[in-house]
Amino acid sequence: MRRLIIVFAFMLASCGEATVPSTIVPAQPTASPLAAFQVQLLHPQTQDPSFLAATMSCTSFGGVPLGWNEPPAGTQSFAISLQGKRDDKDDFLYWLFYNIKGDQRLIDNANVGDGPPIFFGTLGKNGLGTSNYMAPCPKVGGEPIPVTVTLYALALEPKLKESLSFSDFEATIKDHILATAERTIVFVPPQQ
Repeated sequence: MRRLIIVFAFMLASCGEATVPSTIVPAQPTASPLAAFQVQLLHPQTQDPSFLAATMSCTSFGGVPLGWNEPPAGTQSFAISLQGKRDDKDDFLYWLFYNIKGDQRLIDNANVGDGPPIFFGTLGKNGLGTSNYMAPCPKVGGEPIPVTVTLYALALEPKLKESLSFSDFEATIKDHILATAERTIVFVPPQQ
């Protein structure tokens, strides 16, 4: 955990205006039938550690800043999905990101962003069929949008095909999941 905080602090220091949070609140993971580990939201921008500020919504690029603890033995790669309500769908896929190397313990906008990104994973197809991160977009003054982040620890080398649909992704990993961790986070709407 100390290594995660040090690496994260170094990344933030190189960004300029960002500050290291005084605490990182562990996730409340759901039980995995095979093993349990935790995923947590890094540098939440509101008082509630499960909330992301409006600056992370709508036009945000790169994904949700996440960190996780040690996975089960045998983990070769990770994958992340972000699903939640959008219009009349309760399980809309905003983001599918996989082929994250097994020694990785965090993902942040600095690593999968706009501009010259440093990719250390592969984007799958979102709910619109495009291979990119799609931030939830609450209406101005509207209701926050809760979404579920699922982190998968996989006994698969990070060599899955590019632009997999979620159903193809699930079929590919189904017999190789060592553990999963989930966290509900909320995208806060802009106030004006």
